[in-house]
Amino acid sequence: MLGNWESVAPEVRPSASKNPDGSLKPFYLKRAFKYQPSDRFELEIVNSADPYGAVPLARINWRAHAVARRPSDRPGGAEGRLRC
Repeated sequence: MLGNWESVAPEVRPSASKNPDGSLKPFYLKRAFKYQPSDRFELEIVNSADPYGAVPLARINWRAHAVARRPSDRPGGAEGRLRC
């Protein structure tokens, strides 16, 4: 599972804010995820003001260590619940 994953283009998501007509305002973001040895990972999310990602508004960085909470009941021992 080691490796990197990045958004190839900004994603559009619904925000909690609404337009005057009641429709949801779009929320644009890009994600970059790095899974490293020893179950460590990094996630960066960049929120943008425009659909092209040219005007970044906020950047959130997480660095964490994934730990299985309980033994898996899934076939092959796959872990499904992680805590950070």
